[in-house]
Amino acid sequence: MTTAPIKRIGYLEHNNNDIGLFVVEVSLSTGRVLHPVSFGKILHSANVKDIVNGSMKKIGRNCVVLSFQDSVAVNTFFCNCLLAFKGLRAFMPSFNVTRLGLIRGAPLIGPHKRFLVAL
Repeated sequence: MTTAPIKRIGYLEHNNNDIGLFVVEVSLSTGRVLHPVSFGKILHSANVKDIVNGSMKKIGRNCVVLSFQDSVAVNTFFCNCLLAFKGLRAFMPSFNVTRLGLIRGAPLIGPHKRFLVAL
């Protein structure tokens, strides 16, 4: 009997050649609630640097998302032993949805090529 391959939902390291947003999701490994203020205190005590100002947000009940300025800062954050000590799980999601919306009133026939080029 073979087992199905496990689908990866995130990564644990950035390459130095990566570009773009360096988003990290952090959650508690137990079922407790993670509040952004208490997580900020943990980050301050661990002396974590290069976090994008205003990027820390609470998503869900016990998950906080934050962005870093570069790949070196993300990899340094993952090597921090305070994460495991505090019972935190951190990973980089394989995709990031910043805004979710519905397009209304767009013509079904017409300048769709301009719309695709704009994306």
